[in-house]
Amino acid sequence: MNYNPSEKEITFINNALNKFNDEKVGPDNHELLNIVEYDGNKNIIGGILGGTY
Repeated sequence: MNYNPSEKEITFINNALNKFNDEKVGPDNHELLNIVEYDGNKNIIGGILGGTY
């Protein structure tokens, strides 16, 4: 068991899950929705990571 997978491993699993799900129920038209809020010095002070379906 690997508790610290690489970005390549994570991408592989995500792609395999998406392929499996698309074959079972069809595409879900998922779109990323990522919003970042900055302060006056361009430091990140908050944000939202997610998506729409």
